[in-house]
Amino acid sequence: MAKADRAYLEARLGSVGPWLHDLANGIDERTVQPDALAKSIGAEETFDDDLEGEALLPFIHEQSLGVGARLRRAKLKARSVHLKVKYADFRIQTRQETLPLPTDDSAEIYRVAARLLAKVESRPIRLTGVHAGDLRAGAPQLGLFDAERKKRERLNRSLDAIAEKFGDHAVLPADVTILVAERPRGRSQ
Repeated sequence: MAKADRAYLEARLGSVGPWLHDLANGIDERTVQPDALAKSIGAEETFDDDLEGEALLPFIHEQSLGVGARLRRAKLKARSVHLKVKYADFRIQTRQETLPLPTDDSAEIYRVAARLLAKVESRPIRLTGVHAGDLRAGAPQLGLFDAERKKRERLNRSLDAIAEKFGDHAVLPADVTILVAERPRGRSQ
C-alpha cells in the first residue's frame, strides 16, 4: 500500500485510496489524544499446559493482584470485573459482574473473578484473563461506617509501596502463597 501509486489507489478504492496510502506512509492529519482515559485494565496469561478447576486460581489471583495495582497507580477504580478464558480448542468465553461500588482492591477483584470462574464451562483451559472495566477516576464517597474499606485501602497502599521497592512477589497473601509457589509457569501476555 505504501509503495502503490496514489492515483491507482484512488481509481480502485475511491477517496479512501489516497488516505490509506498516506496512513501506510505514516501521514495522518488527525490530532493525537495521548491522555484519553483507558477503557479497561487487564492481565492475561497463556499456560504451558491446559489447566482446569482450582489449578487456575493461582493464575487468576496473580492477575487480580496486577490489575488492582495498575488501577491504584492510575488512580482509577473499576465498576466491573471481567473474566476471559480460552479453551484448548481456542474457543473464548467471558463472564462479567458489575460491582455495587467502584473498586481498586485486588482482593475484591480476585473474589469476583473466582466467582466468575465457577460460571464458565469446566474443561481444559489454555488462557485466563482478568480485566477491570467501567473505569472511574477518583474515589467514591466513603460511608460513615466504612472502616473495613478504609483498612483495605491503607493495606493496598502499603503493599504497593513494598512491591515498588522490593518487587511484585515480595509479599504474597497467605491464602495463595503455597499455590503460587507450586503452580506450573505460563507465558504472560
